[in-house]
Amino acid sequence: MLTIWVVKDYLTRLNASYNDTSNNHSMFTGLNLHRMQRLHHLYNRFGFGLSPEEWMNFHSQSLDHHIYRLFAQAKKGQALETTKIDLTNILNRMNPEFKASLLKEKRIELALINIQWIGRMVHKNEPALLERMCLFWHGHFACRIKDHKLARSYLNTIREHGLGQFGTLVKAIAREPSMIRYLNNQQNRKQSPNENFARELLELFTIGKGAYTEKDVAEAARAFTGWTSTSDGKFYFRSAWHDHGQKSFMGQIGNWNGDDIIDIILSQSQTAHFIGQKIYQYFVDAKGNPEHEAELAQVLLASRYDIEKTMLHLAQRDWFYDKSIMYKRIKSPVDLIVGLFKTLDIQSHESFIIIYLQKLLGQTLFNPPNVAGWPGDIQWIDNATLMSRLNLAQILMLGSPLPDRAKDDLSVSKRKRSPTKLKATVNLKPLIELGKASSPEESIKVLSEYLLPGVSIPQSLLFRYHKGETPQETVLISALRLMSMPDYQMC
Repeated sequence: MLTIWVVKDYLTRLNASYNDTSNNHSMFTGLNLHRMQRLHHLYNRFGFGLSPEEWMNFHSQSLDHHIYRLFAQAKKGQALETTKIDLTNILNRMNPEFKASLLKEKRIELALINIQWIGRMVHKNEPALLERMCLFWHGHFACRIKDHKLARSYLNTIREHGLGQFGTLVKAIAREPSMIRYLNNQQNRKQSPNENFARELLELFTIGKGAYTEKDVAEAARAFTGWTSTSDGKFYFRSAWHDHGQKSFMGQIGNWNGDDIIDIILSQSQTAHFIGQKIYQYFVDAKGNPEHEAELAQVLLASRYDIEKTMLHLAQRDWFYDKSIMYKRIKSPVDLIVGLFKTLDIQSHESFIIIYLQKLLGQTLFNPPNVAGWPGDIQWIDNATLMSRLNLAQILMLGSPLPDRAKDDLSVSKRKRSPTKLKATVNLKPLIELGKASSPEESIKVLSEYLLPGVSIPQSLLFRYHKGETPQETVLISALRLMSMPDYQMC
């Protein structure tokens, strides 16, 4: 647990001002607790939570207002561009062993795309819903990418179509050089069809197991022959490699190409059920609910697979805000990292440490374990990640030592130690401002309602363990303790 002298030392360096607490600054007086929880739930599932500053500004507005805001912002999302970063300065400040391993793997440019994406998830002016949809589709169309140009192209394709028509998104992903290479469609030629992409298109990306035959896989593979890419990472159709003959796919016969195959798949109602199920189990409850999944499937079918309309329907359902599913979803590593960065208002850091934290917790963007993506849910927690997750707030807030080795350690040699500390500039003024109250008990209550809104914690227990000698100390000790509780791993 964070000691009082550590908090005092931090407060001295922060040089934060704290006004007279004779006035009650609690924003929650008279606020409907259920409405507050619904707002938290919306931003947790359709975004990455709220910073203290956002919460202070947003709490009084209606749920409908925030639903509209999320969808309106999503329309303003921008593509990721090539960024000019002073790599020399970054590398010179980096742990020598960490730097050597990154240079050896030639992954620096890819890591920068990863960091840029995380930055958009954190930043309050970026469209939270769009970033959430990008993360969802990245897990759905799981693709392991090693080239930074291909990673940027893949992510921008998801950004462009992630809230559009599902059919358009699937066709665009089928043309992405990263997916073509990952699933070996470069080797798919009429003389020797390669079925890898066709199989995963059916099994994982569109209609699901049991809704197709092995003959369908073989015929779909023929339709995607010649779909390849150039050496500089552009889609290229090689007509000479394509099988122009008739194909029999899902009971339909014709001179089908890849787009035709996708259209036939989308005409099957089972595809809508499969995608509705994936959306429900990611955004609502991993255990599933056949009735609600079928409802989403009907919206998909009626809207011709319009993802935006489907997500808007979900956001407006009362059952989406049922207490039985609130705060029951285990945060993914990316959720946890981004949420803490928002809460602690981290201003600057050694950029590549973000990559290490992802590896430490078991989810590195652009590096899923396989084409099925990250298993998620309870699989996020194991003996290798539990203590790191519980201690992450302290690591970020105080620069505590990092664990010696990451779970998915591709950047640090197994014979060498990891970076020893995370050097970051943390701005806790918004959190302190949020926690201002007329008494320590009220301050702790406000913080617990912000950080753990779905958890009932006896005030006597909180006060016993979190009271500091000054109001600032009470806020910081309480916040760190709350973020270190197992309940904070849920959203």
